[in-house]
Amino acid sequence: MAADRLRPRRPFRAPRSHALLAALVLAGLAGGEARAQSGASGVESLLAGADPDVRAALTADGGGAARQALGSLLGGRAVPRETIALALGNRDFAPHARDTLVAMAKVAHLPGALETFERVGKSEGAGLAGPAFEIQVAASFGERAAAISAKVDGHEVDVVLRDGTLVEAKFQHKPDPGGIAADRVIDKAIEQLALRGANGADVMLVTNLPLEAGDIQRVRRKLGETSGVAYLRGGTLRTQLAPRRALQQQRMGAARLGRAPHRARAGARRVTRAAHRKAHRARTHRAGRQPARARSRAR
Repeated sequence: MAADRLRPRRPFRAPRSHALLAALVLAGLAGGEARAQSGASGVESLLAGADPDVRAALTADGGGAARQALGSLLGGRAVPRETIALALGNRDFAPHARDTLVAMAKVAHLPGALETFERVGKSEGAGLAGPAFEIQVAASFGERAAAISAKVDGHEVDVVLRDGTLVEAKFQHKPDPGGIAADRVIDKAIEQLALRGANGADVMLVTNLPLEAGDIQRVRRKLGETSGVAYLRGGTLRTQLAPRRALQQQRMGAARLGRAPHRARAGARRVTRAAHRKAHRARTHRAGRQPARARSRAR
């Protein structure tokens, strides 16, 4: 016993599996740090290549929100880098750049989002505000948004919600006296929403300016109780008129309202699936690949 106590102990050696695990952890940390540095350099590279007016608009508040949005878009890979660069290089994008990028980072996964953002980079002048505002409106609905710029019954709808509501987004560059939406904008929206809501779906008008009380009642009178009105300001959606069906659903539960809400949700699911297929075909086309169905036919 005494001899055992006097014998020097061998130094502890971790099993090889432990050493390998430690090496993998260290490698992962190093890789994560490298990716973070690469992502940061990618963001700065995009900002450096942006139009001076766009860069000034993105960094006016310090640039924190814009950099975070760009980092998210680059990391998510739903939007190609060249598409982002095209938008940042468009001088007309400057007034909408910050809010649109922050919104796009939230909705890039939605069907139609990429195609709508591509229109931002390719549009000029006043025409750019439309697709930029559609992206912002979709983001303002959060998880309720299902698709952007989707086809429903042959009509293009700016935003489709998961409950089947069809949203028309209208951006007005110069407000009427008092900072309100113009009659011509409201009349055009009513005309379009009447077509989109012909199948009984809830419809909603979202503008960047509030509507007067008389105009709100005009929307309800022309489009019925399934219509709603809201305006977007500072990234927050402010409802002026909610579809009465939506209010009923909140109070009574959808199960007691018959089949109309279920049909609307089923329609939204069909639209979403169709938009997913369209987006997949567009991605494979951009990548220079044939869809599997096309390849099978080619054989």
